[in-house]
Amino acid sequence: LSISELLDGYRSGRFTPVDVARAGLSLAGKVSELNCFTELNEDRIISHAQALTETIKSDGSARLFGVPVGIKDLICTKGVRTTAASKMLREYVPPYDATVIRHLSAARSISFGKLNMDEFAMGSSNENSAFGNVLNPWD
Repeated sequence: LSISELLDGYRSGRFTPVDVARAGLSLAGKVSELNCFTELNEDRIISHAQALTETIKSDGSARLFGVPVGIKDLICTKGVRTTAASKMLREYVPPYDATVIRHLSAARSISFGKLNMDEFAMGSSNENSAFGNVLNPWD
């Protein structure tokens, strides 16, 4: 769905952010062999979606309300392991949110896990991650 179709679905009551989060988690499970995620906390995602579902009547017009957004593992997210795809930062959990995370949160999106990448974003092909390559589903 496009963002506008997603927002229309929320407004009409066809589905909720919890429905969308569960569908996204199901899809992520089906493509796990692609090694896309370095962090995917199902409980955190569902909890966030439930909180949004409870506020749909008051917050539903927020720009990215309930839109699932994958976050590159380079972007600091408070309380979420952020490694920059490096062994050196394997256990780093930042005490703050990056500005982009604060903006996405204000827009009421659903943070949908950390995405694998080249270590420290030094490359463009995803072949240099400490957590393995991200695979192309069409290759």
